[in-house]
Amino acid sequence: MNSDVSSVEAFKKDPQTRKAVIKHSQVSPLRQLATISFDWATIIACAYLATSFPPFYLLAVIIIAAKQHALLVIMHEGAHFRISKNTKLNDFISDVFASYPILFSTLDYRNGHLPHHRHTNTEQDPDWVRKAAHPEWQFPQSKSKIAQVLLRQLYMGGIEWVVAMVRSTTEWRKAVYWVAVLGLVSAFGVWKEFLLFWAVPLMTFFPLFQRIRSIAEHFGLKRSHEMNATRNILAHPAETFFFSPHNVNYHLAHHMFPSVPYYNLKSLHEDFCKHPVYRDLAHNNSSFFTTENSVWRDLQTVHGVSHAESRQTLSPQEAS
Repeated sequence: MNSDVSSVEAFKKDPQTRKAVIKHSQVSPLRQLATISFDWATIIACAYLATSFPPFYLLAVIIIAAKQHALLVIMHEGAHFRISKNTKLNDFISDVFASYPILFSTLDYRNGHLPHHRHTNTEQDPDWVRKAAHPEWQFPQSKSKIAQVLLRQLYMGGIEWVVAMVRSTTEWRKAVYWVAVLGLVSAFGVWKEFLLFWAVPLMTFFPLFQRIRSIAEHFGLKRSHEMNATRNILAHPAETFFFSPHNVNYHLAHHMFPSVPYYNLKSLHEDFCKHPVYRDLAHNNSSFFTTENSVWRDLQTVHGVSHAESRQTLSPQEAS
């Protein structure tokens, strides 16, 4: 086992680390419900303002897409049972208010996501394997190639999202949910509003924001140990609003200890920064796009390794 891997394992077992994790792992359903309510209130307010003032429409679409992305992160919380300790209530809230509206289901997501945590960036990681054969997920890349992939998300990503969600679902409840939603849309004669203020954001900027976050979480990294196989992005709130809502930018902290709900991840990260191992080995970027130490630069430099190379990289478990 190399020294960095040993140091990371020692950090995870350190009593102070365990104490911090226990402190920050308390779940607050009211906090989660307040967040969900704010996300939906923002969506409704944007639709209302754009209806009253049509020049606001494009900005409304972008903000609504950002909040749809935020709902995906709430679903991620639900997949880890971080909304409520009552598992049925947890999944009900996650499905009805977060995952079903964006065509996903908490159970389907959980079934693929928990193995991703157990086997991050290895052949046992279904998310990794799904992307491994595609050139657009192999880094480093040129600026123009990355830009082409992101631009494509605006006009094709939504179609691909819908197809993927239809193909992957095993949830009959989601079908019932959407029959009810579309029935209400028809009954109240609000097809125009539904298309303009839900379908258009979901089919355009939502997949763009989702792709940027997905790339940023695990790509363009050395992957020689657990603390550089995932990154934290200590970005400006203007970036996190669109690309990593609800503290999902503290993704390394989350991956190391997924028992911690989103609203405690920043505090967990700050506690960890007092430890020399985390302070020295954790991969932290200061922005997605705008600084010298950005994810954008990582994706273009030797810090990134291609999937072909990374498949030869030992996982933390294998390294031992």
